[in-house]
Amino acid sequence: MSDKFLRQQALSTIQAFLDDEIIQFQDLERFRVVDIDICEPEYMRCEMERWYINLGIEQLTKQPFSLSLPYFTKDEIKNAQDKGDIILCVPKGVGRADLGRLFHMDSWAFTNGFVSVTTEQEDFWFQTEKSLTPGYMDKTAVELKKIFDQERKLGMSLERYMVFLARMRTVYKQIPDQQYKTWLLNGKYENKAQLIAGFDAELELSVHAWMRNFHSPMVGARSITIPDHH
Repeated sequence: MSDKFLRQQALSTIQAFLDDEIIQFQDLERFRVVDIDICEPEYMRCEMERWYINLGIEQLTKQPFSLSLPYFTKDEIKNAQDKGDIILCVPKGVGRADLGRLFHMDSWAFTNGFVSVTTEQEDFWFQTEKSLTPGYMDKTAVELKKIFDQERKLGMSLERYMVFLARMRTVYKQIPDQQYKTWLLNGKYENKAQLIAGFDAELELSVHAWMRNFHSPMVGARSITIPDHH
Protein backbone atom coordinates (compact mmCIF):
# COMPACT_ATOMS: atom_id res chain seq x y z
CA MET A 1 0.00 0.00 0.00
CA SER A 2 1.54 3.31 -1.12
CA ASP A 3 2.27 6.27 1.14
CA LYS A 4 0.11 8.44 -1.13
CA PHE A 5 -2.88 6.12 -0.68
CA LEU A 6 -2.43 5.99 3.09
CA ARG A 7 -2.17 9.77 3.20
CA GLN A 8 -5.40 10.24 1.26
CA GLN A 9 -7.17 7.70 3.48
CA ALA A 10 -6.00 9.52 6.61
CA LEU A 11 -7.12 12.90 5.25
CA SER A 12 -10.52 11.48 4.28
CA THR A 13 -10.95 10.07 7.79
CA ILE A 14 -10.06 13.40 9.40
CA GLN A 15 -12.50 15.21 7.09
CA ALA A 16 -15.25 12.74 8.03
CA PHE A 17 -14.55 13.34 11.73
CA LEU A 18 -14.78 17.10 11.15
CA ASP A 19 -18.02 16.75 9.18
CA ASP A 20 -19.56 14.63 11.94
CA GLU A 21 -18.22 17.06 14.59
CA ILE A 22 -16.36 14.25 16.34
CA ILE A 23 -13.34 16.56 16.31
CA GLN A 24 -13.20 20.34 15.86
CA PHE A 25 -10.83 22.44 13.79
CA GLN A 26 -9.26 23.79 16.97
CA ASP A 27 -8.27 20.21 17.86
CA LEU A 28 -5.88 20.33 14.92
CA GLU A 29 -4.06 23.45 16.08
CA ARG A 30 -1.42 21.39 17.88
CA PHE A 31 -0.29 20.10 14.47
CA ARG A 32 -0.16 23.48 12.81
CA VAL A 33 3.20 24.48 11.35
CA VAL A 34 4.06 28.14 11.90
CA ASP A 35 6.15 28.52 8.75
CA ILE A 36 3.93 27.68 5.77
CA ASP A 37 5.66 26.75 2.53
CA ILE A 38 3.44 28.05 -0.26
CA CYS A 39 5.23 25.78 -2.73
CA GLU A 40 4.01 22.62 -1.03
CA PRO A 41 1.38 20.78 -3.11
CA GLU A 42 -0.79 20.35 -0.02
CA TYR A 43 -0.79 24.09 0.62
CA MET A 44 -1.80 24.72 -3.01
CA ARG A 45 -4.59 22.14 -2.76
CA CYS A 46 -5.96 23.65 0.46
CA GLU A 47 -5.74 27.21 -0.83
CA MET A 48 -7.50 26.43 -4.11
CA GLU A 49 -10.10 24.29 -2.38
CA ARG A 50 -10.86 27.04 0.13
CA TRP A 51 -11.21 29.56 -2.71
CA TYR A 52 -13.91 27.47 -4.36
CA ILE A 53 -15.71 26.88 -1.06
CA ASN A 54 -15.68 30.58 -0.20
CA LEU A 55 -17.15 31.35 -3.63
CA GLY A 56 -20.06 29.04 -2.78
CA ILE A 57 -19.42 25.85 -4.75
CA GLU A 58 -20.95 23.64 -2.05
CA GLN A 59 -24.18 25.64 -2.15
CA LEU A 60 -24.15 25.37 -5.93
CA THR A 61 -23.53 21.62 -6.15
CA LYS A 62 -25.39 20.70 -2.92
CA GLN A 63 -22.53 18.46 -1.78
CA PRO A 64 -19.23 18.65 0.13
CA PHE A 65 -16.34 19.85 -1.99
CA SER A 66 -12.73 18.74 -2.06
CA LEU A 67 -9.88 18.74 -4.57
CA SER A 68 -7.27 16.11 -5.27
CA LEU A 69 -3.63 16.84 -4.61
CA PRO A 70 -1.87 18.68 -7.48
CA TYR A 71 0.36 16.51 -9.62
CA PHE A 72 2.96 19.28 -9.57
CA THR A 73 5.95 18.70 -7.30
CA LYS A 74 7.22 21.31 -4.88
CA ASP A 75 10.06 22.20 -7.26
CA GLU A 76 7.66 22.50 -10.20
CA ILE A 77 5.41 24.83 -8.21
CA LYS A 78 8.40 26.99 -7.25
CA ASN A 79 9.61 27.10 -10.87
CA ALA A 80 6.15 28.18 -12.01
CA GLN A 81 6.07 30.98 -9.46
CA ASP A 82 9.58 32.10 -10.41
CA LYS A 83 8.44 32.34 -14.06
CA GLY A 84 5.41 34.42 -13.13
CA ASP A 85 2.99 31.60 -13.98
CA ILE A 86 0.02 30.40 -11.96
CA ILE A 87 -1.21 26.89 -11.23
CA LEU A 88 -4.97 26.41 -11.27
CA CYS A 89 -7.51 23.61 -10.99
CA VAL A 90 -10.80 22.96 -12.76
CA PRO A 91 -12.87 20.65 -10.51
CA LYS A 92 -14.07 17.40 -11.98
CA GLY A 93 -17.69 17.27 -13.13
CA VAL A 94 -18.28 21.02 -12.93
CA GLY A 95 -19.33 22.34 -16.33
CA ARG A 96 -19.33 25.79 -17.85
CA ALA A 97 -22.90 26.65 -16.79
CA ASP A 98 -22.16 25.93 -13.11
CA LEU A 99 -18.85 27.77 -13.30
CA GLY A 100 -20.71 30.72 -14.80
CA ARG A 101 -23.06 30.82 -11.82
CA LEU A 102 -20.14 30.43 -9.41
CA PHE A 103 -18.06 33.20 -11.02
CA HIS A 104 -21.00 35.48 -11.89
CA MET A 105 -20.34 35.19 -15.61
CA ASP A 106 -22.89 34.69 -18.36
CA SER A 107 -22.69 33.70 -22.02
CA TRP A 108 -24.76 32.07 -24.74
CA ALA A 109 -22.03 29.43 -24.94
CA PHE A 110 -22.83 28.02 -21.49
CA THR A 111 -26.04 26.35 -22.66
CA ASN A 112 -25.65 26.17 -26.44
CA GLY A 113 -25.78 22.58 -27.65
CA PHE A 114 -23.43 23.25 -30.58
CA VAL A 115 -20.56 23.97 -28.16
CA SER A 116 -18.74 20.71 -27.44
CA VAL A 117 -18.76 19.40 -23.88
CA THR A 118 -15.35 19.88 -22.25
CA THR A 119 -16.22 19.19 -18.60
CA GLU A 120 -13.20 17.72 -16.80
CA GLN A 121 -13.56 14.08 -15.73
CA GLU A 122 -10.89 14.44 -13.03
CA ASP A 123 -9.62 17.46 -11.13
CA PHE A 124 -7.50 19.16 -13.78
CA TRP A 125 -4.45 21.01 -12.44
CA PHE A 126 -2.61 23.15 -14.98
CA GLN A 127 0.01 25.87 -15.31
CA THR A 128 -0.41 28.98 -17.44
CA GLU A 129 1.04 32.48 -17.72
CA LYS A 130 -0.28 35.09 -15.31
CA SER A 131 -0.45 37.75 -18.00
CA LEU A 132 -3.00 40.38 -18.97
CA THR A 133 -2.63 39.71 -22.69
CA PRO A 134 -2.39 36.40 -24.57
CA GLY A 135 0.62 35.29 -26.57
CA TYR A 136 0.80 33.77 -30.05
CA MET A 137 -0.93 36.76 -31.63
CA ASP A 138 -2.35 36.89 -35.16
CA LYS A 139 -2.34 33.13 -35.77
CA THR A 140 -5.08 30.79 -36.90
CA ALA A 141 -6.40 27.99 -34.72
CA VAL A 142 -4.89 25.51 -37.16
CA GLU A 143 -1.44 27.10 -36.81
CA LEU A 144 -1.73 27.28 -33.04
CA LYS A 145 -2.64 23.63 -32.64
CA LYS A 146 0.46 22.65 -34.61
CA ILE A 147 2.62 24.95 -32.47
CA PHE A 148 1.17 23.61 -29.23
CA ASP A 149 1.71 20.02 -30.36
CA GLN A 150 5.35 20.80 -31.15
CA GLU A 151 5.83 22.55 -27.80
CA ARG A 152 3.94 19.79 -25.92
CA LYS A 153 1.39 22.24 -24.62
CA LEU A 154 -2.40 22.14 -24.29
CA GLY A 155 -5.06 24.69 -25.17
CA MET A 156 -7.70 26.40 -23.08
CA SER A 157 -11.23 25.04 -22.87
CA LEU A 158 -14.05 27.38 -21.89
CA GLU A 159 -14.00 25.94 -18.36
CA ARG A 160 -10.23 26.31 -17.97
CA TYR A 161 -10.37 29.83 -19.30
CA MET A 162 -13.19 30.81 -16.93
CA VAL A 163 -11.19 29.56 -13.93
CA PHE A 164 -8.20 31.58 -15.14
CA LEU A 165 -10.31 34.74 -15.54
CA ALA A 166 -12.01 34.31 -12.17
CA ARG A 167 -8.76 33.67 -10.36
CA MET A 168 -7.10 36.69 -11.94
CA ARG A 169 -10.07 38.88 -11.10
CA THR A 170 -10.79 37.77 -7.51
CA VAL A 171 -7.31 36.91 -6.21
CA TYR A 172 -4.93 39.12 -8.19
CA LYS A 173 -7.42 41.99 -8.80
CA GLN A 174 -6.50 42.07 -12.48
CA ILE A 175 -8.74 41.73 -15.52
CA PRO A 176 -7.01 40.14 -18.53
CA ASP A 177 -8.04 40.12 -22.18
CA GLN A 178 -9.98 43.39 -22.18
CA GLN A 179 -8.51 44.56 -25.48
CA TYR A 180 -7.35 41.26 -26.95
CA LYS A 181 -9.15 37.93 -27.17
CA THR A 182 -7.96 34.34 -26.69
CA TRP A 183 -8.50 31.24 -28.81
CA LEU A 184 -10.07 28.37 -26.86
CA LEU A 185 -8.43 25.44 -28.65
CA ASN A 186 -9.86 22.65 -26.49
CA GLY A 187 -13.41 22.24 -27.76
CA LYS A 188 -15.31 23.17 -30.90
CA TYR A 189 -18.45 24.89 -32.11
CA GLU A 190 -20.59 22.84 -34.52
CA ASN A 191 -17.58 20.53 -34.79
CA LYS A 192 -15.88 22.88 -37.26
CA ALA A 193 -15.33 26.27 -35.60
CA GLN A 194 -13.37 27.35 -32.51
CA LEU A 195 -14.38 29.69 -29.74
CA ILE A 196 -12.56 32.90 -28.90
CA ALA A 197 -13.21 34.73 -25.64
CA GLY A 198 -12.28 37.68 -23.45
CA PHE A 199 -13.91 40.58 -21.63
CA ASP A 200 -15.92 43.22 -23.47
CA ALA A 201 -15.97 46.98 -22.79
CA GLU A 202 -18.42 46.45 -19.91
CA LEU A 203 -16.18 43.78 -18.38
CA GLU A 204 -18.61 41.00 -19.22
CA LEU A 205 -17.44 37.68 -20.66
CA SER A 206 -17.63 37.77 -24.44
CA VAL A 207 -17.52 34.53 -26.44
CA HIS A 208 -17.62 34.15 -30.24
CA ALA A 209 -17.26 31.29 -32.70
CA TRP A 210 -14.66 31.69 -35.46
CA MET A 211 -13.66 29.47 -38.33
CA ARG A 212 -10.36 27.76 -37.61
CA ASN A 213 -8.46 29.47 -40.45
CA PHE A 214 -9.32 33.04 -39.39
CA HIS A 215 -6.71 35.20 -37.71
CA SER A 216 -6.47 38.71 -36.30
CA PRO A 217 -3.76 40.83 -34.65
CA MET A 218 -6.23 41.27 -31.78
CA VAL A 219 -6.54 37.55 -31.04
CA GLY A 220 -3.91 35.28 -29.52
CA ALA A 221 -3.79 32.16 -27.37
CA ARG A 222 -2.92 31.02 -23.87
CA SER A 223 -1.06 27.75 -23.53
CA ILE A 224 -1.35 25.23 -20.75
CA THR A 225 1.32 22.91 -19.41
CA ILE A 226 1.03 19.91 -17.11
CA PRO A 227 3.88 17.82 -15.66
CA ASP A 228 5.36 15.13 -17.89
CA HIS A 229 5.06 12.66 -15.01
CA HIS A 230 1.27 13.05 -14.72
